[in-house]
Amino acid sequence: WGKGSDGNMICKAGIWGDDKDKCLATKPTQSASTPYLDKLVTLGSWMNKYLQDDDGSLKFATAAGSKETWLITDAGDGKVYIKSEEGNGRLLEDSSAGMQGGKFKSGTVKLLTKGEPPGDWQKWTLEEADDGKVLITSFFEKQLQDHLGTAGLSSNKGQW
Repeated sequence: WGKGSDGNMICKAGIWGDDKDKCLATKPTQSASTPYLDKLVTLGSWMNKYLQDDDGSLKFATAAGSKETWLITDAGDGKVYIKSEEGNGRLLEDSSAGMQGGKFKSGTVKLLTKGEPPGDWQKWTLEEADDGKVLITSFFEKQLQDHLGTAGLSSNKGQW
């Protein structure tokens, strides 16, 4: 953001605050993450449960409270970090299990251990889906899912 040659404010991403004098995004993104940046959210599943940080373990809860609250922050290049509000800011990650057939094989979804620096495995893309839903896709192109009450990853873009 900044001032143009005519003295008027320029917001490169075109996302303005309510008062129209504050630019909310300073660079374009490649995903639907922009509306959620720096916002507290709950991650609801197809089973009407909420992803929870239960002292470092991922679970699903029937109601949304502080343990089910997540902060979406900018990770650059159209990606976001998904940070637990309850667990001292632990980041959600796709725990890769190595390579298979020349491609990354996804492991499980977990929380980054406190004190570890973030990397690509903690980067996610948010993509608008039908009915106001959002697909949460890992660095390894797997979608976050509720697999019958267990947090997991899927290559299928279904309503998980």
